[in-house]
Amino acid sequence: MNATTFLLKPVDAWFFRDGRPYNKHEGNQMDVESLFPPAPTTLVGSIRAALARERGWNGFLRWSETLTAILGDGFEDLGQLSFSGPCLVRQREEQLEALFPAPLHLLGRQRHDPLHCHALWTPVALLVPGKKVLCDLGEVHLPAPDRADRAGLSDATGLWITNRGLNLLLEGMLPGNSEILSARQLWRQEFRVGLARDQATRIAGEEALYSTRYVRLCRDVSLGLIVRGIPSDWNLPDTIPLGGEGRLADCAEAPLLSLPEAPIERIRQTGRVTVTLLTPMCLPLEDDQKIAHPAPGQPLPGLPGARILSACVGRPLRLGGWDSLERRPVPLTPALPPGSTWFCNVERGAVDELLKRHGTNIGLRTAYGFGQIVLGTWNDKGAAL
Repeated sequence: MNATTFLLKPVDAWFFRDGRPYNKHEGNQMDVESLFPPAPTTLVGSIRAALARERGWNGFLRWSETLTAILGDGFEDLGQLSFSGPCLVRQREEQLEALFPAPLHLLGRQRHDPLHCHALWTPVALLVPGKKVLCDLGEVHLPAPDRADRAGLSDATGLWITNRGLNLLLEGMLPGNSEILSARQLWRQEFRVGLARDQATRIAGEEALYSTRYVRLCRDVSLGLIVRGIPSDWNLPDTIPLGGEGRLADCAEAPLLSLPEAPIERIRQTGRVTVTLLTPMCLPLEDDQKIAHPAPGQPLPGLPGARILSACVGRPLRLGGWDSLERRPVPLTPALPPGSTWFCNVERGAVDELLKRHGTNIGLRTAYGFGQIVLGTWNDKGAAL
């Protein structure tokens, strides 16, 4: 199926609401933060709506049968479309470079950079499955650093890694300092204060003051999204509304972005594999609305030949959305954050089928782009099993 990469850049600044309530006349409208990068559902909804408008949709009524056959119907049905991403894309001279959330088994230390007057993060160690210990999960291999000097180490939450750096990590090696970027190097947050007025009286009432945080990307940074299934005679407009307040995004086609390669031979030789999320992952929920985490010894959903030995999983995200047919918000659901990494043993005879899943998606709502994974391996020096 044909695939097109679109690069999205804000015309001004973007606003993507987080999971907190943000309703008129409520007193909790101070410092409302943007969630960035936005959830795949946000980008998918904007792309579908833009395609529909280009084909004559008026923006209010239900789509025609012709549009529905291509674009789907509602929140769950995407028709013949499927998506990968989003990721951040940085332009370096004439080359486009994909950036990904840094895997959480990467550890480092803060160092001060007098030239830029802020702290930089230096990769120092990797978490690998440690010796078996007894805990509330039973006898399991908890992650342990692969070096003895562990003072001052922190994980890579909130950091970004280049394609080359992620390639090194998938091979079980440390990336260099230049392969790790902070959010501050890619975008800035803008704090703005507003005053809501009644449209009829033009007067502001009580609890009408609000403040929000907008996202302004750096000059050479954009959002990248791969779309599959768009008919060859359909076009996406040059600008589309995206996120809260319908703020505009420039939209341009770009060459397909490459993913880092899996270390195929090492996975075959060792029989072990790391599975790292590039985008949030949706899993079934238990009765108490908590994520049904796969436990040690169990297979990962969608990867039946890979049994979990250990894992570095981040705090769940709370993602919602908007149901345009019902004109109401979609209930918040938890999703595992990108960068989460599982260490797995591969069952005999399952390696070939497993390697085919590199760069694909697992879990729920994969057509939206949720649950995109890359496969790697690890060295167990310093934390022997």
